[in-house]
Amino acid sequence: MAIGYFGDITFQTSDKKILSFRDFKLSASGSWGEHKRNGQKSEWEFLGPNAEKVSFVIMLDANFGVNPRKVIEKLIKYVESGKINTLVIGGTKVGTKWRATALSSTWGHIMSNGELVKASATLTLEEYDTQNDTTHTKVFTSTSASVSKKQEASSVSGTVYTVVKGDCLWNIAKKFYGSGTKYTLIYNANKGIIKNPSLIYPGQVLTIPAA
Repeated sequence: MAIGYFGDITFQTSDKKILSFRDFKLSASGSWGEHKRNGQKSEWEFLGPNAEKVSFVIMLDANFGVNPRKVIEKLIKYVESGKINTLVIGGTKVGTKWRATALSSTWGHIMSNGELVKASATLTLEEYDTQNDTTHTKVFTSTSASVSKKQEASSVSGTVYTVVKGDCLWNIAKKFYGSGTKYTLIYNANKGIIKNPSLIYPGQVLTIPAA
């Protein structure tokens, strides 16, 4: 009976072959950006989810119809070639697509003729979605062009603003543009004054470029 598969490696338990795993771990996380404010607590911006990660230990035993050395060699190729594979457990697809980032194996029992009988292999995977990557590339290109045009506009016209206590670029951008995410426009127009976009001081006179 098939438990699942990764690439062309099938995890299964039957009378003729047992290739299984243990200690399956799936982790997910998000990325946050901190915007410091003078005299106030920081304001946090959610930047998006990070790639999910998976790790598990594959049990390899020649007594159960498995060739440990061949399986390990195949896993090494996955890691070193950058091949992207699908992971399915219990008939359900896990995540989207995965890249194998690391493999460590323990060779437990080797016969006198050099045949590997028992071993375990710890495989580490990281989520990889080529469709999303393409989208991100397009968004980045479009955003870069947009920022460039806005920077050109800022050299022609802009508003002068004096920083007061409690200000941060995020809040100033909200005030002038309606969105804190546009704080980079202000930062790029005032790099001669602002050394760190997270730190501005009362009395600084900033140019607010046209959006």
